[in-house]
Amino acid sequence: MKTLCIFLLCLLLGDCAVAQQKVYGKVTDSTDHAPLPGTTLTIKGTKIGTQSDLNGDYTLIIPDSIFKSTFEIVANFVGYTSTSFKLNPLDKNFSNLLNIRLAGISAGANDVVVVGYGYRDSSKATSAHDRPKPSARPSIQDDIPIFPWPPPDFSARQVLKAQYFKSAKKLSDYDKILTQALDDLNYTDPSYFYIPNGFALVTRIEQIQTNGQTLPPPYRWSAKTSIWPPLSWKSYFKSLFFPNPGFFRIIVFAVTDSAFTSSGKQISKDDATKWLNAGLNKLPSVIGNLTATPGYNCTVLIYEFQKEESSDAKLLLPSPITGADHLEKSKITAKLNGHSNE
Repeated sequence: MKTLCIFLLCLLLGDCAVAQQKVYGKVTDSTDHAPLPGTTLTIKGTKIGTQSDLNGDYTLIIPDSIFKSTFEIVANFVGYTSTSFKLNPLDKNFSNLLNIRLAGISAGANDVVVVGYGYRDSSKATSAHDRPKPSARPSIQDDIPIFPWPPPDFSARQVLKAQYFKSAKKLSDYDKILTQALDDLNYTDPSYFYIPNGFALVTRIEQIQTNGQTLPPPYRWSAKTSIWPPLSWKSYFKSLFFPNPGFFRIIVFAVTDSAFTSSGKQISKDDATKWLNAGLNKLPSVIGNLTATPGYNCTVLIYEFQKEESSDAKLLLPSPITGADHLEKSKITAKLNGHSNE
């Protein structure tokens, strides 16, 4: 009986071992062969993705269900357009090794075109040999930290109206419009990160009420759970035995021309709070000078946490209120409407 159990366990482990496959390789610049750290690689139509490390190396873990037929890997890097690579595991020439070379090509003052090398849809790419050499390649490693991408699971989201950014010519204009509204509401110390073809602006963590309204200072920015409005004596004594939870919120403004969904991974309140110090204090020009083509928009991601006095904070999935409600109660919508009508 013991031998049979061990045999069955081995079979089970064997099945698990083949349940996933991988594609791996290195992403480099086609001109100087330098690694491209922070390149985002995703399987089209799924939440599966990864990023290349500081050496440009990546490993993409792929479920066996996807690996049984042709699938498409999409590569994104700042200043480059999205480039897709079609892979067919059933092809006799298929290899798990996929080294990707991306070539940035100047097409105008701010426009950059990308050519990818590998398995791909040839109708979506142009030979680099027919194009002029690119100018200096933006260094994401030196210029801007990388935001987790695809983003961690969020409590709520809302795509902002295009009319707010109708005057935007560059991504720096998106930043200016957002920071004008945020400054008016005392969101004065945002952090900036790179995301594919754009940037993420992250606000400082704040305390809110259950309806999404911010607590008044100094409770708003306090790391300690605060109760608002102040409790009556009856409610106070009740709270000694049944503590009221506190609610915290971080808002991420994701400006990109790439469609995305969440990664399926959750983030803790402590890790999300670290975004404030991990990001830059302003948008780098290498990102801000990118042309704001019609495909760009701004998606707001809400990360809401509930904190009990005697336990760790937990991410609310989903938030009790919508992304639109969060923007309304925080007065961000009103400020954006006001500035867009000026």
